Amino acid sequence: MTARSRVPSSMSNTQDASRIAVTVQFTNGERIAVPLLPTARAQDLQFEALRRAAKRGIHASPADTELRTSGTNPSIVDEEDYIVDVLPLTASNTFILDIRKTAVRTLQQP
Repeated sequence: MTARSRVPSSMSNTQDASRIAVTVQFTNGERIAVPLLPTARAQDLQFEALRRAAKRGIHASPADTELRTSGTNPSIVDEEDYIVDVLPLTASNTFILDIRKTAVRTLQQP
C-alpha cells in the first residue's frame, strides 16, 4: 500500500447524509473518529487514520501498520475491502490500527 499525496475521493469534504463514522484505535490505546463515505475501502480508512494520527504526534506509514476488526475474534482487513462490508465484524464500529513499535515516532513535547 502506498501513501497518497491527495485525499481519496471517498474522503471528500462533500456533505453527504450517507456517511458512516467509525472509530480507529491505535496500539497505544488512543482512539479517533473517522467519517467515511460508504464507498470507502480499508486503504482509505488507513490513509485517513494515519493522516489524523500524524496531527496528534503518532507517525507511521501504511506499510508499518495493519488494520484489524475489533471484538472477541479480530480479523485482518484487506486494503481492498469495503468498510461497509467488514463493519459488521467490528465491536462498536471500531477498527484497530496496529502500528509496529519500531515504526512509531512521536513528536517531542516542548
